[in-house]
Amino acid sequence: KVTKTFVQIFQALWNNSSNTTSKLLYDFKSIISNLNKQYSGNEQNDAQEFLLFLINTIHDELNLATAQRYRQKPKNSLSSTTISSQSSSSIASSELAHRAWSEYIDANQSIITSTFSAQLHSTLRCNQCKQESKTFEPYLLLSLPIPQKIIKPVFITVVFLNQSPKQLHIGLCLPVTNTVKDVREAIAQQSNLDPND
Repeated sequence: KVTKTFVQIFQALWNNSSNTTSKLLYDFKSIISNLNKQYSGNEQNDAQEFLLFLINTIHDELNLATAQRYRQKPKNSLSSTTISSQSSSSIASSELAHRAWSEYIDANQSIITSTFSAQLHSTLRCNQCKQESKTFEPYLLLSLPIPQKIIKPVFITVVFLNQSPKQLHIGLCLPVTNTVKDVREAIAQQSNLDPND
């Protein structure tokens, strides 16, 4: 039902049908609220959480995997596969990854899976016994940190007491981790001064 309403919303938007769109959006909100109480009311919610909920719901509605095989899988369709080094010592990582992916695809056959799903491979190794554990985990969304600026522009005016010109304007690009001492040294270098003055 979510998928059908979602498609109808896009069709109404595409056809610029504002009368239909507002009704469909209201219906969509009601359907979502009934499925997950977190989205009832008018509270602000995390956009990424909602997107993941929506994608998972559409996937569940469109999943073409056979009922018997799908029922054998855990409720969470994004379960991971972990293999210890004893059972995988003679099998290449690529073969293990292929097996885990095939197992996941067997239970998850939808346009969502073929469009959005990927697999993350991680290896955990004990430094003492050297045993390895390889995990193959499917995902729909991958959260990435927003890169922070590591260099910041700094504009400084140096005022001289007994020198001409009286002012010197300096623009520097400095790492954000710099100390006051580092800034003084950069100013001194640009203005041909002793940093201890």
